[in-house]
Amino acid sequence: LGTTRPASEDGAASLARRVRAVFENPFRIGELMINVDCAVGGIAALTIPSEGEEPDTPEIVRQAQIALKQAKRSAGVAFYEPLSLVRLHQRFDLETALRAAIESETIDLAFQPLVNMKSRRITGFEALARWKHGTALVSPGEFVPIAEDSGLILPLGRLVLRKALHTLAQWDKLAATRVPLTMSVNVSPI
Repeated sequence: LGTTRPASEDGAASLARRVRAVFENPFRIGELMINVDCAVGGIAALTIPSEGEEPDTPEIVRQAQIALKQAKRSAGVAFYEPLSLVRLHQRFDLETALRAAIESETIDLAFQPLVNMKSRRITGFEALARWKHGTALVSPGEFVPIAEDSGLILPLGRLVLRKALHTLAQWDKLAATRVPLTMSVNVSPI
């Protein structure tokens, strides 16, 4: 919430924060303690039509939904900004492409060696998910949150585990014995 907002929006932001504050502490109903999460999305005054113009109700609802999604991901209060729509489309496009990459199993693994500093020997590897979308490598810091938010984290985690275990089995097969290495895989708490 910046200082460049119109006064009416600052008032709305203040009201939204006060509404959220009401729900910060649990409250009691009979013997039950109830916790309520609250997110508030708003529409900037500039996007509301002038007096005498018909409001574009579907557009206003869409803008409010975008702001509410932002509010749920951030501090709980957000206002629609035109750039939000661009970011939302980019995120949706990445989510769609990530879904396809998981289904086609085109998520790759990179193996980072784990070294015992005393013996200076490799004791294992950490399997790291890597996704090349088109010609660009997408950072795990970008695609993992999308996977978590969209429910794709479970199939992504299964794919990474399966590929890591398959690789370790291949190493055993090539060595004609069980290789004395560990394989670490980061998994989401989800």
